[in-house]
Amino acid sequence: MSALASVQQWLAQFKPNTAGQQLLAAHNGYQLWLGLIGFDGETPKLLATGTSTAIDAVTAIDDARKQLTQQYTAALPRQITFISTCALPALLDLPIEADKPRKPSEMESMISWELETQVADNNDLYALGAILVGRGLITQTQRHETAVELEMRRVNGSGLARYGEVAIDLRFITNDQLQESLLLQEKLAVTDAQLACGWQLQTLISEDKTEHQWLTAGIDIRVRRQWFTGFAQNSAKLTGIAPLLGSMAPLAAKKSGNGNVVVIEAHHDSIVTYRLEQAQFASFHQQPRQHNQSLTEQCYGIVVEQLRSETESIFLTDVARSTEIKPNNNEENPTPCSDIEELSTRLQRDVQWLISGENIATQKQQLSLPDTVTAAFLGVAIAAHKHALFAPEQRTLKLAQIPPREPPPPIWKNIELYRYGAPVLLLMGLLTHGSFSLIHKSELEQQSASLEAEFKKQAILNKQLNSISGEYKKSSENLAELKIQTNQVSYNLTRLTNNVVNRTRLIPKLLKAVSQSVSDNIMIDSIVEPSQTKGRNSFNVIAWATDNSNAAQFTERLQQHIARLDYRVADPDIRSGIGRYGLNGYTINLWLIPVTKTKRKSNITASRRSK
Repeated sequence: MSALASVQQWLAQFKPNTAGQQLLAAHNGYQLWLGLIGFDGETPKLLATGTSTAIDAVTAIDDARKQLTQQYTAALPRQITFISTCALPALLDLPIEADKPRKPSEMESMISWELETQVADNNDLYALGAILVGRGLITQTQRHETAVELEMRRVNGSGLARYGEVAIDLRFITNDQLQESLLLQEKLAVTDAQLACGWQLQTLISEDKTEHQWLTAGIDIRVRRQWFTGFAQNSAKLTGIAPLLGSMAPLAAKKSGNGNVVVIEAHHDSIVTYRLEQAQFASFHQQPRQHNQSLTEQCYGIVVEQLRSETESIFLTDVARSTEIKPNNNEENPTPCSDIEELSTRLQRDVQWLISGENIATQKQQLSLPDTVTAAFLGVAIAAHKHALFAPEQRTLKLAQIPPREPPPPIWKNIELYRYGAPVLLLMGLLTHGSFSLIHKSELEQQSASLEAEFKKQAILNKQLNSISGEYKKSSENLAELKIQTNQVSYNLTRLTNNVVNRTRLIPKLLKAVSQSVSDNIMIDSIVEPSQTKGRNSFNVIAWATDNSNAAQFTERLQQHIARLDYRVADPDIRSGIGRYGLNGYTINLWLIPVTKTKRKSNITASRRSK
């Protein structure tokens, strides 16, 4: 028996009251929850909660704290543990000996490199539709309707259509809600690969071998600093950061008596499954959530891969299931949904909810939280229970927690050292200066003479520099004029390019409109664009018709077709004449002229009045 085990057994005889409280915060990317956890013996209880959907960390923490204090009037703990989806977990097989870990800087560098792919995949989860659903602004059905409408608009030629604009057009959200969600999307995306990391060794001992893996977690340093500052400004001390994904493992291990189980965590846009063996992570898998499939269909394959013959049961938690205690519910546990029954049947294992009614709150309180947040609160509370030292017989699963801030600087960079050492150093400096002042007197006189000579040289150089500065100023002014001319030329070139593009698009459409207006009794003789006769972009059309009525119909049809192109028929002249093949008929001479803005507005006004 080791010395540590002997000490733990001795301390177990003086086991204190385990009713200590913990203050936890959980953030799923879209909403913040504060939870106060108390302990009834070794069982954690959720006493009070507060929530906020504010984007700013300081505001969100303040709002949630105010709601928490309304439910619980006693003094709250100052220390707090933060649980966030911005902290990315992974179970890695690192080339490191278990008894010889690397330096913290080397470990962080190695883990950051391993998490690069997961960082990119995590950024893909924060699509605008996912953020709108996560913030409770739209439902999954509305999210699907918006995506279908966006695809239809792009197929019909609206290539510049955007998801948020479509959601506004469908009146699902407002423009202010869209702008807030876009700002949140920018904050959630990890912009660089510089991560702050935490790690925890996982040792799996079997009859024939011992395996070592590392449960790791990483968070963007920018995000960590943001939340650390937010808690500090709200008079709370952040002690650690844990990933939301996988944070429910200690609760599952405790509920199964540290047995062999598989846990399924169904979040908004991701599903995490992992296997626990004797309070250790044996496997960890994360995949995007497919909302067009049921939870059973998506989880069945990966869960089958993780099942072992000794796996006792499967725990399930789903963010879509609200953990609300109802006073008229006489059942001990909530009624299992179809996913529970179907998974249990297909896997031939006992499947049950990880969160049941007795885990949520006291009888006097009515709290409504997503299953995943409640399970995360209870799981992290179990892992961080301060009195676990006094119960060595109960092995608690440990999570990989990220330090709340950068490590302290070396002693020679410590400000406190300079605060107290500065007066001593100052006194010693004064004594040293007085001792050597006489010795350096002659050297200072020589330096003074040399400096005076150098000053005269600098004065001459200053005059030359002033002359060069004047020339430089003139050159700068000439350069500014050239820039103005260049900008004007660029502007004219852009206008010319736009005109060419517009002409390239206009001509085929006009020809098509003319062709659609022609019938069997109409023949086009010529379409000419004279030089500045009727103004810019005007065209002269000469045609021949067999009779006067066909000529008039051609003119009307042509007017209808070119009206869509903001053109109109002007000066139509229909006269009797001989056609190209010597047939008697009527010659049509008319102009196609662009409709001016004033004319267009008057036509619109007239059409509205007629309606």
